[in-house]
Amino acid sequence: MKRFQKRLLTTSMLIVLCMIFVACSNEAPPSSSSSNTPQASPATSSPDVSEGSESALKLPEPVTVSLMTIAAEFNNDLPVYKNIFEATNIRIDGHYPAGDYAASLALTMAGGDIPDIIFINDNKLPKKYGSQGALVDFNEHLDQMPNLKAFWEERPDLKERATNYDGKTYQTIVDGLSYTNNLVWMYRKDIFEKHNIEVPATWDELHEVLRTLKELYPDSYPFTFRDKLGAIDNRMLPSFGIVNNVSNRLGTDELIFGQVQNEYRDMLGYLNQFYTEKLMNQDFLSTTVQQWSEVMTTDKAFITVDYIGRMQTLTDAMQTEGAQLTMMPPPAGTDGPAYVANMSYMPGGFTVFKNSPNLDAALHYVDFMYSDEGSEIVSWGKQGETWDIVDGQKKMIVGEDTLSLRQETGIGGFGSYGKFDSQATMTLLPKEYLPYYEEVLEYVYPEASVPSFNEIETERLAVLEDQLTKHRETAVSQFIIGDRPLTEWDQYVQEIERLGLPEVLNLYKTAFDRMKNF
Repeated sequence: MKRFQKRLLTTSMLIVLCMIFVACSNEAPPSSSSSNTPQASPATSSPDVSEGSESALKLPEPVTVSLMTIAAEFNNDLPVYKNIFEATNIRIDGHYPAGDYAASLALTMAGGDIPDIIFINDNKLPKKYGSQGALVDFNEHLDQMPNLKAFWEERPDLKERATNYDGKTYQTIVDGLSYTNNLVWMYRKDIFEKHNIEVPATWDELHEVLRTLKELYPDSYPFTFRDKLGAIDNRMLPSFGIVNNVSNRLGTDELIFGQVQNEYRDMLGYLNQFYTEKLMNQDFLSTTVQQWSEVMTTDKAFITVDYIGRMQTLTDAMQTEGAQLTMMPPPAGTDGPAYVANMSYMPGGFTVFKNSPNLDAALHYVDFMYSDEGSEIVSWGKQGETWDIVDGQKKMIVGEDTLSLRQETGIGGFGSYGKFDSQATMTLLPKEYLPYYEEVLEYVYPEASVPSFNEIETERLAVLEDQLTKHRETAVSQFIIGDRPLTEWDQYVQEIERLGLPEVLNLYKTAFDRMKNF
């Protein structure tokens, strides 16, 4: 486990959110709990955090700090916020806006009544509002944020992810719970063992296995997935050694667009065969989470690719006695190594309003989140209340899983942690699943740098990428279902280039080159 803990804390990436802790699926977030705001402290102005006391956890006087969060379960009275107050003297007056968070954030920023701290689950919006002068550049306050400074020195990848094109950093990205984002290929181990089927190591072997399963179970669609083309581009493509959209080809400085590479064409060829032979779900462009779950739990599908936690939840819901979903290595689509998408990072974190009347307290709150003491408090809570020693090991005693723990205590909620100790929530996992969370790291695609664009570049990319996406999604769907033959692949590539791909690649190159100055 020590090796596992170290790897969890040092592995990073992306994708696609989605997820138990990130809205990466089609599932709606849990409904918001009613919020009982505690009486505000008389002290509402920024405390005098003098030199020499800046690293102390507890401020000399209580201060109330406003927080806008994306945590749907947020409640000011959740135990995690009470523990934070006891440790820091900072009382949180939080707010979870109803409806679309990005839209609510835009209204908030335009309205002028801006909270002291805003948790933004995105690394583009902080750069936008920061460039407009609304947010603190944390680089200017590291003298009073020693814990954040130390964290960034330990995790320069996360600082780079949050750094703007001009070198300013308006956001602190959270870390420690991304292990739930990892994607895995999984299969019905009981069915494979019953029929002596070997786990496929390549896409050619995958094709043969799906044919065998279809013969054995004619009413099934052996390979079933959700998330439409997102599953294809984000979850399957790395098994061909590349990732979607713009990135450097592994081991080189060559910028490529994944969806025009020959590897992508090869994957679409397999999927066309799967679709034509009815080896995969025919409604893949509209399959909902509920439909996918029902098929996966009723002997109608036997292989899928999804978030690692789904192995347990789907297995628990199986209607066949002894049914078991188990992780399998990603099948290789090319001669090179096969990967799963790198999702071992969180996309969002804390921002602070530049003109906050409680600026020092807000900065102190954020800095506390990246201290070792703060990490312990927000990850574990109190002994006897949220954790205890069980069979000689430290273990969470509240919640059946990470979701229920978050709803009951606030632990792991957006806004309540910065540097999270993943071992806390890992203790909620059944022991038989723990090895998979370590094994999947062997297949994670190496982390790629994420460039930052200025406003002009961002606006231009929005237009170009929208054009590319619409055309690509139409063409890819046609290639898979057979409405357009793959013999027109070269023509498709030319179409994508005419829609602005060379300009997109040039904008990325400019941004990457600029990053070398920071």
